[in-house]
Amino acid sequence: MQKTVELEEQARRDAEAERLRQEEEERLEREKLANPPPPPPPPSEPPVQTETETPPPAPEPSPSPEQTEESSSSPTTEHNEPLEEPLDPSESPEDKDEDHEEHPG
Repeated sequence: MQKTVELEEQARRDAEAERLRQEEEERLEREKLANPPPPPPPPSEPPVQTETETPPPAPEPSPSPEQTEESSSSPTTEHNEPLEEPLDPSESPEDKDEDHEEHPG
């Protein structure tokens, strides 16, 4: 009895797997009909390898602008700091304070 149940379950699983496979194939065929594949490239174009090589460089330019922004920000910050130091007002009041002390004395 047990063997019969196991065989039935396996047959059921196989049938389900086959049904799923057929559905998948039908779906793929419908997609092909809905979205026909692009026409083959003219013979004058280089082989398909060029198309495979083209996608990798595409993601690279996107991080580059971010890096450029960062590097442009950094020099700007560094540039501002040295300019601020000579114009730093803390030096001038110190001199004035010394003058004030000397005058009343």
